[in-house]
Amino acid sequence: MFEKFRDNQTYHAIVDSAEQVLSKSSTNLESALPARELIKEIRKRSLVNVSDPSILNYLSHAANHDNRTKIDTGGPRGGYWFNNELDTSEGDIERDDVEQPTPREAHLYEIVKYWLEAKKGLRAKDISQLKSGKTWGNPDLVGISATDRLGLFDVEIVSAEVKLSDKDWRRFIFEAVSHKRFANRVYYIFRTGIETFKMPDEMDRYAEQYRIGIAIVPLSVCPGTI
Repeated sequence: MFEKFRDNQTYHAIVDSAEQVLSKSSTNLESALPARELIKEIRKRSLVNVSDPSILNYLSHAANHDNRTKIDTGGPRGGYWFNNELDTSEGDIERDDVEQPTPREAHLYEIVKYWLEAKKGLRAKDISQLKSGKTWGNPDLVGISATDRLGLFDVEIVSAEVKLSDKDWRRFIFEAVSHKRFANRVYYIFRTGIETFKMPDEMDRYAEQYRIGIAIVPLSVCPGTI
């Protein structure tokens, strides 16, 4: 799959712009630039006609698998920085030269986290690791918004249950519904490889009946699995 990116001009434009931004402002883990801020800067420098999740997908591939770039990512807060210690002399060899992992829900968390923060104005966090293994425990991500209204704090909690596909969606919609015991708003989010995916009428009725949001991530390839 690496070849799909090697010859992709949009990918190169995004990576070049990201390197320009990061090499000037973020050169270590402590100064890592959040994804939403980096995407804004990339759009200022490159006229790429792709969605924010697609840009994030390209950045994830560059940071995790492309040995030709010094873009790096990781740490407790995520974000991206320019790692001058990375060796880019190996040409087209993929970073770490290991077999790529199979798709996992965790590969979508960064995109959903970005969506909650940039589009919904929330402070978001991946809490999937806190799941105890019980059925219908914690959600995968939560977002929090706190507003001070005349001295009274109004706190809104948003939960997101993330899946790789719409397979067995009835079961997982109810898993999302179970989070309403603590969340003000809940979302059932799944990935589809079809750009023009049409939500089934029954799924739409479930969402309306149980008052939950449904978000679709149209990605033909999961980030981190390229």
